[in-house]
Amino acid sequence: MQLSTREGSILKMILDSDGFVTMNTIAQRLSLSKRTILRELEKLHALLGEQSALLETKSGYGVRFRGSEEQRGTLHALVGLSRQNPAGLSSAERVNYLLTQLLTEQEPIKIYAFTQELDVTEATIGSDLNRCEKWLGENHIELVRKPGVGIYIEADEWRRRQALVALFYQNTDQKPGEFDLLPISGLYDREKLAALRALVDSAPDVRDVFLSDRSYTAIVVHLYFILQRVEAGCAIAVDDLAKIAGEDEEETRLASRLLELVQREFQVTIPSGELGYLAAILHSAQGLKRFDDRYHEQQAARIADRLMRITENKTGLIIGNNNAFYDALLRHLIPTISRLNMHMEIRNPMLDDIKKHYGELYELAKSGVSAIEEELGVSVPESEIGYIAIHLGVALEDRRMHLQRRYKAIICCPSGIISAKLLSLRVEREFSDIAIVDVISTMNLDFEDLRRQGAELMISTIPIRDCPLPCAVVSPFLLDEEKESLRQLLLTCKRVSPTAAPAAEHVNIASTLEDSKRFIDSILDLLNNFFFRSGKGLKSTEELIEFTAETVGRSDLQRAAIARSLFARERYGSTLTPDGRCMLLHCRTPGVSQAYLGVVWLDGCITVADGQRPRSALIMLAPQDGPRQAVDVLSAVGSSTVEYPWLVDALCTGDRDQCYAAVEQVLAEYYGNSK
Repeated sequence: MQLSTREGSILKMILDSDGFVTMNTIAQRLSLSKRTILRELEKLHALLGEQSALLETKSGYGVRFRGSEEQRGTLHALVGLSRQNPAGLSSAERVNYLLTQLLTEQEPIKIYAFTQELDVTEATIGSDLNRCEKWLGENHIELVRKPGVGIYIEADEWRRRQALVALFYQNTDQKPGEFDLLPISGLYDREKLAALRALVDSAPDVRDVFLSDRSYTAIVVHLYFILQRVEAGCAIAVDDLAKIAGEDEEETRLASRLLELVQREFQVTIPSGELGYLAAILHSAQGLKRFDDRYHEQQAARIADRLMRITENKTGLIIGNNNAFYDALLRHLIPTISRLNMHMEIRNPMLDDIKKHYGELYELAKSGVSAIEEELGVSVPESEIGYIAIHLGVALEDRRMHLQRRYKAIICCPSGIISAKLLSLRVEREFSDIAIVDVISTMNLDFEDLRRQGAELMISTIPIRDCPLPCAVVSPFLLDEEKESLRQLLLTCKRVSPTAAPAAEHVNIASTLEDSKRFIDSILDLLNNFFFRSGKGLKSTEELIEFTAETVGRSDLQRAAIARSLFARERYGSTLTPDGRCMLLHCRTPGVSQAYLGVVWLDGCITVADGQRPRSALIMLAPQDGPRQAVDVLSAVGSSTVEYPWLVDALCTGDRDQCYAAVEQVLAEYYGNSK
C-alpha cells in the first residue's frame, strides 16, 4: 500500500493527537481547503480497508484514532513507508522528490507543505523548483506558481505519463538495482513490478513478441504506470490516441491482450483510452517483432522524396532515390514519424560533435526537415535533425570523388570475429596504404564476390588453398617478420598496373559520420539484444549450440542457420578464457540480422577441451553480412575477457544483472576510448 504525501501527512496528524482533530485544524496546518481534506480522508479510508475502522469521523468534532497502541504503531509504520523521512536530502534528491509529487498530484500544493516535508526553507524550495521548472520544460510541461493557490503543473495525462517514465529511468539508470530510492518512492512498488513481469512471462504468445530483455522491461514499466495511474483515477481519456491505435491493428491486438491480462490479474477496469496509449507506445518501441506499417511507409516515402529534392536544390548535386542511401533514409524515417507524432524525443550522442565540426551539414539538414514539419505539422527536435544530417552527408559524399590510391585487402580468419579484429587493428595501424574492405571467415570464402568488391590482396591467419589473390599468411598479432613479408607483398601489388582506373577513396565527413552511427548502433544492438539463460542440465557443447540457436532464433530457418554456423566454427576447437571458467561461443551467421550478446549459465555441467568444465558461456553472434562495426564491438567484449578478470568473475556469478552491468561497463569504456 502506498500513501501519497498528503494522505501520509493527514494520517500522521490524526495518530499524533490523543483526541479529535478538527477539519479546520488539519486544513490550516497543511494549507489546504476543508473540502480537499474531506476528499483526502475518503481516499484514505478506501486505502486502509479494514483498518479504516480505526479512524472515527464525527460531525462537529473532526476525526480521531481509536485503537490500541500496537495498532497505532502499525499505522505510524505505514506513514513512515510513504514518507521515508525525506528531511536531509541532497539538492538533486529534493528535486526528484518534488517532481514526483508534482507529477502525481492533480491539485495545487502549497510551498509550506514542501518545507514541512523536507525540513528546508522556502528559499531552498524556490531554488529547487527552478530546477524542476527546467526539467519539466525539457519534457514539454509547464510549472505554474500561483500565489494563494499553490504550485502545480499544466499537462494532460499523456505528458504526465511520459515524464513519469522518464523520471523513473533517470533514477534507476543512475543507481541500478536501487529502484526504491526516496526521490521516486511514490513511483515504485517492487511487488507490483515483479507481478507484472511474471504476468507477461506467463503468456508465451505475448513474451515471444519481445526480441530483447530491454524491450521487454520497457513495456513492463509502461504497464506498471498504466496500472498505477488508473488506480489513482488518472486514466488516459479517449482522444487521438485511439485513432493512432486504429491505424495499427497488430499493435492494437497486442495492447488489448496485455491490458486483458492486467485487468484479470489485478481486478481493475482499464478505460478504453489506455488501449490507444499502449498501442502508440508499442508502435514506436524498439526490440519488438515489427508489424505491418504501410501507412507510415508511404508517408516516409513522400518525406524522403521532398527532403532529397530540397538537398539537391541547395547543393547542386543529384542524389536520386534509387540507391542504398535513399533506402536507409526511408527506413530511418518510419520510426521517426512515430516518435514525432507522439512527441517522443530520441537521444543523439553525436549531436554536439555534428553541430560543432559539421555545421554546414547540420544547417542543410535543418532546412531539409521542413519536408517533415509540413507533412506532420510538428517541429523536429535537434536530436532528429542530427541523424538526418548523417544520412544526407553519406549521400552527398558518395557523389564527390577526391581520392588517393589505397590497396583493397580482405582479412580472413576461421571465425571472422575476435582474431580478425585484432589483425585488422594491427594492419590499419602499420599500413596506411592498405584499405580493409571486408573481414570474412574461411568457411564463407567466395572468390567471385571478392573480385566484385575489387579486392587486390588477402591477409589470412591460415593458408588459403587456390587463392587467386596475392595472399599473406600471418598471425593475429602481426609479428615484425610478418610485417616485412606483408610489405613485400604490397610492393608486388604496386608493380602490377591496375586493369581499370582505381575507384576513388577519401576519408571524409560522411564516412566518419556513417562509421560513428554504425558503431553506436552496434553497441545499442548488443545492449538491446542481451540475454541471460540458465543452461544447467546441458550435457555437451552440441546441446549448448542447439540451446543457443533455440534462444536467439525466431524461426526454424534462423535457428538452423545459427546452429550450422556455430557448429562450423567449433570445428576449429572451443575457445576458453585463460582460467577455463568461461567459454566463448562466437560466429558470423545468416541466422541473425543484428548483433547478439548473451550469457548461458552452465555451472560446470558440460566438459570441453582438456577436461575443462566452464562455469558459463559468453555467446557472441554477428550478422553474416552485417557492418564491420558489429564485429568490432563483439570483438571488444570477447578480448576483454582476457584483459579484465573482473568481467569473467561477473560472467561466472550466474546472476543476470551482474552479467549485464559488467558487459555494459566494458561497452562504455570501449565507446569512450573510441571517441
